[in-house]
Amino acid sequence: MHDWLRLVGPNAEWHVAPQWYSDLFNGSELRWEQWQTQGGLEIIKQAPHRLIYRVTLSGNKLSSDSNAVSDSHATQQDIYIKCYPLTGLRWWSETWHLSFKTQAECHKALFLKQQGLPTAEPIAFGRNDNQVWIVTLGLAQTVPLDKWLSTTFLQLPSGEQCRIRLVLPKLLARLIAHLHQVGAFHHDLHAGNILIRYHPQGLLELYITDTHAITLCAKPLSWRQARRNLILFGRWFLERCQPTDRRRFFHHYIRYRTDWNVSRQQERKYARHLESATWRSLLRFYCRREDRPWQNNRYFYGTRLTEGNLQIIPAAVERPLFNLSLTGSSESLDDKSTNKNLDGSVWDIWAVEGLSLSDLRQIIETAPIVLYKSDPNQVKAPSFWQRFFHIANRRISRRLSRTATTGITVADIANQRIFLNWQDRGRRGGFWETQLIIDGQPTPVIVKAFRLRSLRQRLAELLHLGPASRSWTNAFRLTDRGFATARTLALLHWRTGWLPSWAFLICEKLYAYWDLHQALDFLQNQDKSHQVSVLSTLIHHLAQFFGRLHRHGLSYRDAKSAHILVAQDYLCGKVPDPDIRIVDLVGLSRPFLLTRRRRVKNLARLQVSLRNHPLLSRTDRLRFLKAYLHATGEHISTWKWWWRQIERVSQRKVCRNLRLQRPIV
Repeated sequence: MHDWLRLVGPNAEWHVAPQWYSDLFNGSELRWEQWQTQGGLEIIKQAPHRLIYRVTLSGNKLSSDSNAVSDSHATQQDIYIKCYPLTGLRWWSETWHLSFKTQAECHKALFLKQQGLPTAEPIAFGRNDNQVWIVTLGLAQTVPLDKWLSTTFLQLPSGEQCRIRLVLPKLLARLIAHLHQVGAFHHDLHAGNILIRYHPQGLLELYITDTHAITLCAKPLSWRQARRNLILFGRWFLERCQPTDRRRFFHHYIRYRTDWNVSRQQERKYARHLESATWRSLLRFYCRREDRPWQNNRYFYGTRLTEGNLQIIPAAVERPLFNLSLTGSSESLDDKSTNKNLDGSVWDIWAVEGLSLSDLRQIIETAPIVLYKSDPNQVKAPSFWQRFFHIANRRISRRLSRTATTGITVADIANQRIFLNWQDRGRRGGFWETQLIIDGQPTPVIVKAFRLRSLRQRLAELLHLGPASRSWTNAFRLTDRGFATARTLALLHWRTGWLPSWAFLICEKLYAYWDLHQALDFLQNQDKSHQVSVLSTLIHHLAQFFGRLHRHGLSYRDAKSAHILVAQDYLCGKVPDPDIRIVDLVGLSRPFLLTRRRRVKNLARLQVSLRNHPLLSRTDRLRFLKAYLHATGEHISTWKWWWRQIERVSQRKVCRNLRLQRPIV
């Protein structure tokens, strides 16, 4: 352990290892200006709670840890500086010297190294009135484990991958078992906080990071404490590795916990409970994140536009980047005409960060014109609002009569200056196609217009329960869980009174995809060998897709062939992955309990849409069902019950559509 050198400056207090003082400090301050001038200062991670710098030193410096030097654990040039801003109770405790966050993190890291656990070596820590700092040595040629498994591991030869699948679980089990045996509980133990160094000779080295999240206990962790940590660690691996790999890891973990005496029967019981508890924890983790598309964060933002001015939701947050006028350029408009044009109209906007409000301006300006051109009655308020909010209709009419001042007119649309292809869907609304600039690239998009006719529909949309809001939330649910779907870019509510009267959902348009029925028609005209190989793989991937969807607790009641897309390159034999995507997410939901009955209905809906296709046989349907049961963890011997239930619900659905004279699609 270091004998720290204490430095007290006018604005900060530092503790540094003596051998590193000359390289890091100029008096009592860090050499920020020198590092920045030499180009060796770089920000590698930036978040509201933490800022991490990487500094490349000009000279070589050996670590004071002899083991680290001999094993080449410490880099010769790179150091990392972590900065934690002080807010709330943490600021009070640091100001009154009741705690010292980075000092505790430093002592934990040194304790782990003393116990033989590989981690980054701290060389300095300090604080000032607003921040606390810690400086650690870098670990050369290491990358986070999750990134390495997602990139480098997949590029290795198949033989090397098999060898690593046998070795890596054992190394991880030994590392975590040692961590738990010394009484250390890591509150943020996941694959991103474990670094790996892969040598060309095949040697793997693992390191633990983020030691500030470690709590040191007086004795080794019990099974109850270790189970919580193993659940946290296993969530990332749950869908990215085979069950045998997870079972192998747990077997080695039990063997390395020499303070335990666990029989094989009890080990199998622990493994089953750990697997089910990890799934429940993963589902809770995703459920806690479902409010993100409705909040202001680094992925999404929400704004409210009224009378030409932008107000951020919540009002306390300022976004000067979007301080622009809605209607046209400032050279062609005066303030009076702009205020009159937007009088009484409010736009609530939620969008992804890559799509700025200036890019959405085209949609906001053209939406009333497109609706009025297709059917002037669409933009008139319903009778309920005509009775209680008479001013709303006059404001809408005044808005449409002054479309010439918005910079985009009906004549522009007629002259095709703006690409529009309106498709009417009756009382529900419709959609049109256009282009938006996303991250500097022109991207074709589809704008879906949802007409909110009744008071119930408007209240539901206001409470984020309407069809457009559900689609916006469901798109995030799918992408967050790793499912492929059309990228949803923005949601707009057009309010002419207290409640929204129209909702617009902007989605990226998918090219080079066919729906499931078109894909089967294409395969029907191919040669027999290509048809059999592609169809069997497609059935397997489709069953895995629905099995994983149901295992995540998601129900898709509108699972018909027209809403399931398959890549054209896969059908032509150019790529091995069908890249299955689902669209029209209004029918997707996450019930409190996904019962077998609801899962049977989802599968029956898919079977009804493909019931008369000549390419699919009963053997193909059985192959799909068995692959689905395997993906959901159900026992294969129950396939007869599932087969009968799906057939019964399918017949009921067909009879109902025939009775109501609805098409069977």
